[in-house]
Amino acid sequence: MQAKKTNRTSSRLSFKEGLKSIAYANPIYNLTLKTRKFINLNYVPNDLWPGNADHGMAMINHQYHFAGQTIRSGIVPWAHDDVPDDWIKEIHGFEWLRNLKAVGGDIARRKARTMVEDWLRDYETWTSIVWAPEVISQRIWSWLSFYNFAFANGDEIFRDKFITSLGAQSKHLLRIFPAKMEGIERLKALRAVLGVHICLPLSSVSEDRIQYLIEQEASAQIWQDGLHISRNASTHLQALMILIDIRTLLQGAQVTPPNSLSKIIERMTATLKFMRHGDGKLCVFAGSKEEEEIFIEAVLSASTYKGKETRSLKQSGYSKVTMGRSNIFMDIGPEGPDIRDWTSSGAIEFSSGKQRIFVNCGTTSFNSPYTDLMKKTVASSTLTLDEDSTDFANYQGFDVEPRHFTMHENHESCLIELSHAGFYEEKGIIHHRRIFIGNNGDDIRGEDILEGPDGHSYSVRFHLHPSVKASLIQDGYELYLSPPKGNAFRFLGGGHPIRLEESIYFGDGETPRKTQQIVIEGQTIPKTTAIQWAIQKETGN
Repeated sequence: MQAKKTNRTSSRLSFKEGLKSIAYANPIYNLTLKTRKFINLNYVPNDLWPGNADHGMAMINHQYHFAGQTIRSGIVPWAHDDVPDDWIKEIHGFEWLRNLKAVGGDIARRKARTMVEDWLRDYETWTSIVWAPEVISQRIWSWLSFYNFAFANGDEIFRDKFITSLGAQSKHLLRIFPAKMEGIERLKALRAVLGVHICLPLSSVSEDRIQYLIEQEASAQIWQDGLHISRNASTHLQALMILIDIRTLLQGAQVTPPNSLSKIIERMTATLKFMRHGDGKLCVFAGSKEEEEIFIEAVLSASTYKGKETRSLKQSGYSKVTMGRSNIFMDIGPEGPDIRDWTSSGAIEFSSGKQRIFVNCGTTSFNSPYTDLMKKTVASSTLTLDEDSTDFANYQGFDVEPRHFTMHENHESCLIELSHAGFYEEKGIIHHRRIFIGNNGDDIRGEDILEGPDGHSYSVRFHLHPSVKASLIQDGYELYLSPPKGNAFRFLGGGHPIRLEESIYFGDGETPRKTQQIVIEGQTIPKTTAIQWAIQKETGN
């Protein structure tokens, strides 16, 4: 039984893009992509990163899991009706070959070749989403970097069809690049384009041109402090992987990388170290997820950078205090126009050793019913007014500074202070957040100050990691926080009654986990409203 072919198209095509789609679907266009003779690969890169053998075995057993959804099917569900576009893009991107490689052996190789053979029957010519720039870029790189594992030992008929299709897809990518792609997708496309230039005898490009393309894109996407422009730690991890892939590709093919590439990789690696909690995984801000520690360690190792983590990210907008076993992160907001998208103003995360205590809700790595909600300020461990999100869309018109941050530290304590105007335009209120960390990280005291008029409802939220159990004590004015391992903590509401409410956590980027949130609520009073809170390690723990 043969899988159904997808004819799914994007509903957001412009008139010009629609005309291009008509042209690409024309059989004559597909003839222009054919190569005149069989081509051999000049060079074959190898994938550097660990896969998930459990996911690989599931695929061998006809269970296909992408974009948070599993389909069980005896035929490959390239075009299943009940899945979102993100699911279709993932299966057609072939990055899952990494999971089959983690399984290893002939059974995994046969599964890979069988799926490619199946794909070639229906998708060797242009199809809208399947040949979309971001999908074809990932597929080309996957086919190149897993060639030695899965495809080199195929029979001559298979390899002929495989290389012919790879050549046709590569020609199309070279014609459309950069195709209005932005951010991480543009970096992925650059990696694929460089792979085509180096591995396939389809085009010639000078080393100067290669160096220019890399330097231009890397400088456009990486802040000077080393973080990816998305401010998303997961996206930063992906970007670092891609640049390491590019450096390894060039070095393996004896092409000189640009001098700036290794320096950028070093800065990004120092920043990646900065973004880790004590459990070795990533903090969850701006749509990121925790990521697997084994994956992060592989990237750190491949970077070859042995230095320390960066001290601060004042430009891209994060602060971190490490004292004793405690790690405190604060989102202090980016410099410049990127502040327009800043909704997690003053949000914090807190961990003790390997145990996360305060978290942000995160979001899904794909579109879901939770996506819009998780972008709101209420999904972060910070203060909101009238349940509204902070708004910096017109920050250039503010008659106050949009945000201001300072840090004062010595060997015994640290004080971080953030002021932001995210509520100023609509409510005339400035939010100041001050956090003191002392006693070797066991004593954390916070104060949220609202400067402005009365009559507004405030909520100070602290979303708890799902593994932390919370119990109200002292008539509801304090909380006992009990992690499964490690130290217990006491949360004090500064004389304000504390509420425990339901919350949700997307630590892995796809599975919602029920949890709780600490909430302190009240009304603003004229001029200045102050809310104190503290979290302290329980004595005897």
